[in-house]
This record gives sequence, C-alpha cells and structure tokens, in this order.
Amino acid sequence: MNNQTNGQTNNGVVGLTDFHSITLQDLLSSQIETPAWLVDQLIPGNGITCVAGRPKVGKSFIVLELAASIASGRPLFGQFEVDRKNVLIISKEDGQAQLKERIQKLSIDRSLNIAISTDQGIFFDDDSMLPRILNLVHQCDAQVVIIDSFIRVNRGDENTSKGITLIHRVFKQLNDEGVSIIFIHHHGKEDAQHARNGGDSLRGSSDIYAMIDTLLTLKKENETTLLFSNDANRHGKQVRPFYISFPDFSDDNRRFKFLGYTDGPTNQNLQLPIEKAMDKTLALLGEEGSLHQADIIRRIFDSGESVEFGTTTLKNALHRLEAMRQIMVVGEGNRKFYMLPMPTTGNEAQATDGVEAE
Repeated sequence: MNNQTNGQTNNGVVGLTDFHSITLQDLLSSQIETPAWLVDQLIPGNGITCVAGRPKVGKSFIVLELAASIASGRPLFGQFEVDRKNVLIISKEDGQAQLKERIQKLSIDRSLNIAISTDQGIFFDDDSMLPRILNLVHQCDAQVVIIDSFIRVNRGDENTSKGITLIHRVFKQLNDEGVSIIFIHHHGKEDAQHARNGGDSLRGSSDIYAMIDTLLTLKKENETTLLFSNDANRHGKQVRPFYISFPDFSDDNRRFKFLGYTDGPTNQNLQLPIEKAMDKTLALLGEEGSLHQADIIRRIFDSGESVEFGTTTLKNALHRLEAMRQIMVVGEGNRKFYMLPMPTTGNEAQATDGVEAE
C-alpha cells in the first residue's frame, strides 16, 4: 500500500498526494541555512512571533513601530538591527480612523512599503481561506504579516488545541512561502494565588505558546516606561529584559527609545534601576559640579553605598538626563564633562517669557 495523505486539488476537491521522506544521511549532508533574523536576536525570519501583554499596555503602538522599523530598515528602538522587508498589517481591532491617528502620532513615513487591511472577513482558522490570504500577501508583495489581534482571526475556541492547530497550519504554510508572522495576543487573568509568567501568561490553550518561535512580552512599569521581555526564543539565546520609553508624541518625541537592559528585579512598585542611576547622578553632580563620565562611574561604584544597577544602565541614565535637559554637557578637548544646568536669573526668565509671548 502506498503512503498517501489527503491533499487539496486546484478545483477544491480533496485528492491524494504522496508522503515524502529524506534519509538520515541526506539530512545530515544537506546544506540547511540557519534562519536569518528579521529583528536581530528578537524576531526570526520566516517564523511565528507573538507580542503579548495586558490590555492597554501599548501593544498596537509597538507593532506599528515595529512595522515602520522593518519597512524602513532602521534599528528597532534605535538598538536592534532589522532586515528590511515589505509589511502587511491585518488590523481587526482598530478601524482606519484610529490607525491613521496612531500612524500620524508616530510620524511614520507615508512612502514606506506598509499595506493595511481592516477587512473583518479575514480568518486564519480555515485552510480554504489560505488562497485568498496568499493572494492579498502577493498583491502587497509582503514578506511580513502583522496581525492585530490573534483572537480576531480565530472563530474557534482559543482554549482548545483543535482550533489552534488549524491556525498553526495556515501560519506554517505562509512561512513556507517566505512570510514571517507576527501577531498580538493578550494575557489571561491573574490572581494573587495563581501568578503566571512567560508563556503561562498567554490567554487560551498552551498550544498557542507551543507553536510560536518567539514570545515578546510588554509590561507597563510607569506612565512613560515599558518593560520588554523576550520570554521565549527558539532560534537563539533569550535577550535580557530591557526598558523602552513610551513617546509623548511631541514634535521631538515620536519614537519608542531603548533605555537599557535590566540589572535587577522588576516590579511596578519599585523604582527602576535607570531611575536610581539618574537620581544618584544628579545628587553627585549637585555636590561635585562638573565631572567626566569616567569620574561619575568611579565615584558612584566606589562610594561604598549599595548600588542596584550596572555601568551600562548608568551610561544610559546619562544619555536620558541629557535628552531631558536635566544635565548639561561641556566639551574640553576630547573629553566631555557633565554638570547641572546653570540656574536662570530673574531677568533672563522675564526675557524668555517675553520672547515666548511674542
């Protein structure tokens, strides 16, 4: 008896196709390339990535920022190198009006190769819809599909493995076509007795976690800072959790910015390591006046006081203080010195007020 399996013919009638196999010798002798990174160390090419978090944490903004980085080729958050690709966003959470508002807030270049579909009839839980999805992908010449959100493209029960298996099959067929999948998903409910982390935090069947290559988790630390965690990474070592700043969408602050990796425990009720580094830096400059970066590092770490951050976080704190104009930078030859801003006199303040009033 021949090894055969059910397959789909061009006219939609179920037919039979042969199974295929490869010998162990051929497999070990084959030249199989390691999957390239779409976003270095974070998102693999031709893989399945989940961006997860609690509601209203900023996931939709993050994937728009991600789409802009991928389509432009600029580093994500100014930190992680990106392989430039065309992007298709399938948004069933937000309509065109809300998407337009968010895109304008992020000041995303309208010339980028980003296509958007808000078609409510798109679902990934049915093989019969795959040809239409592929047609849409090919029309957009997209190599990356971003889905907002998972629950909106699944008509089945997300708590059962059967429905998830159908979606996984469609995702993998898109991967075989050279398309990377990134989808937004939500965390399930928690209580004090059943705290969950990583993949256990995802809402629905454990098969959702099992099918993904990479899990990226967002947590709101405070009003301006998000904690970004790489909670699963099938193709490499998990990237350390790091902080990013949420833009306030003023003219000079429309991008999410990398603030540094974590050096200790993360808890919304605790002060962030970078904030502690900023406070110590300001206190030191208030006492000493002008100091070089190396002097700041040496004095803080040699002070004998308990320090809950590392050198990298301290350097990031200096950059952040400079960007926030809480410190000044003065150059002397090839050396940079940091100091607190000079106090504004009453006359200067009046003059400034007069100029602004005009």
